[in-house]
Amino acid sequence: MKKQIIFNIAGGIGKNIAATAVVSSVKKKYPNRSIIVTTPWGTAWENNPDIEKTVSLEHTPHFYRDYVRGTDSIIFRLDPYNCDDFFHRRKSLIEIWCELCGVEYDGSSPKLFFTEEEKNVVISRLFPNPEDKRPLFFIQPSGGATNQPYPISWARDLPLGIAQEVVNEMNKKGYRSIHIRRDNQIPLENTEWITFTLRQAMCAIKFSEKRLFVDSFASHVATAFNLHSVVTWVTNSPKVFGYDLHTNIEVKVPEEFRHNITAYIEKYNIGGLWHEHPYKNDRIFSSEEILNHLL
Repeated sequence: MKKQIIFNIAGGIGKNIAATAVVSSVKKKYPNRSIIVTTPWGTAWENNPDIEKTVSLEHTPHFYRDYVRGTDSIIFRLDPYNCDDFFHRRKSLIEIWCELCGVEYDGSSPKLFFTEEEKNVVISRLFPNPEDKRPLFFIQPSGGATNQPYPISWARDLPLGIAQEVVNEMNKKGYRSIHIRRDNQIPLENTEWITFTLRQAMCAIKFSEKRLFVDSFASHVATAFNLHSVVTWVTNSPKVFGYDLHTNIEVKVPEEFRHNITAYIEKYNIGGLWHEHPYKNDRIFSSEEILNHLL
């Protein structure tokens, strides 16, 4: 009888990258069980030696028949987002998740695996002109899901005016600025946007010299590559979603009162509902402070 673990992930690409650290700990406890990850974001798991395969439940109507029936399976259908420690911001997401699974959290970071051919394809597109020796500065000022209410979320994103100031200074210092964004997000001036696939964009971060990210997938990717980055935080907490590897800059300006009668367990909607916006203006970070940490 096949011994396996079915590990379900409900969430986006960043959560999946973080989950690679959790699954690594699960594999250490259960080395003789194969692991099947159920997620729509298999991109984060390709070539990962800790798992057997990923399965998208959306495209697998007979999952029980094909993967559960007749097997010795342990099912981890556990969501750290629904835990008390998560809402009270007591521990990191990875630590909470490990505890839910009953495995020891050993401080492991996320893991990503790319083939040499994947790297070569990315390098050829990142550096089309061999004579251009400028180092790469990667910036992701906006994150979030494709279906969030607005292209810009004040609750997560770096205000574009501040992001533009940083880009301008980095360009003056001799960097090539690469803007990580979706095609429906507002482009920064004097930056390059390369139409990578998501996996290629993840791989490309490995070849960057400097990085400025928000609380989104790129910060998890940089952690997997052990690349120090500057990460800005508006409403989420670096204690939960962040990593000590990075310089984490949180908003320090005071909030104005908002009567958020629809708030449930969290104070603000991460999608950035405008009636919840608690600041007088968008100068919630200092571009000078960000640049000091970058340079």
